[in-house]
Amino acid sequence: MRGGDGQDPAQQEADGAADGCEGRIHSLRGRLLRHLCRPVTMAGFGAVLGLAVLGTAWAVSRSGPEAVVTPLPEPREYVGLPAFVTDLRPDGGRRSVVRIALVVQVPASDAARLREKHAAIEDALQLHLRDYRRHELEGTEGAARLRYEMLSIVNETIRPAAAEQVLFREFLLD
Repeated sequence: MRGGDGQDPAQQEADGAADGCEGRIHSLRGRLLRHLCRPVTMAGFGAVLGLAVLGTAWAVSRSGPEAVVTPLPEPREYVGLPAFVTDLRPDGGRRSVVRIALVVQVPASDAARLREKHAAIEDALQLHLRDYRRHELEGTEGAARLRYEMLSIVNETIRPAAAEQVLFREFLLD
């Protein structure tokens, strides 16, 4: 059975469905175009496109792996100071003395300043030690506190140079 235009009714129905799909496609395309043409959508699209262009330009402009420069630490020098003996504050009538020999760690560029100031350092350390009693210097805590204080005195004396550590070569309490 054929329709009025000589086509099979099934073919006409398929053509109608195709026309309906095509109509829906045109309708979707129109809505999509209307949506894309909105100013807010265009601005968003422009921003994304701009970021893509900038990212590409940045990636192209890079000349390879970035070099990380880490400065090497300045060489260190250990400077031995002459040993000295000083008396401590009397404790219950008993007199005590301490004999100390120090090694000071400084950057190599500051070693000469430390050597030229060793007499002033020794004087400042002796004055400081005369305020201690024997029992205050005994044990690990006393030695650690004294080491910290001696580092401060050395740094104060050699300023603007700075020592990093004070080590005991000799530490005798009598």
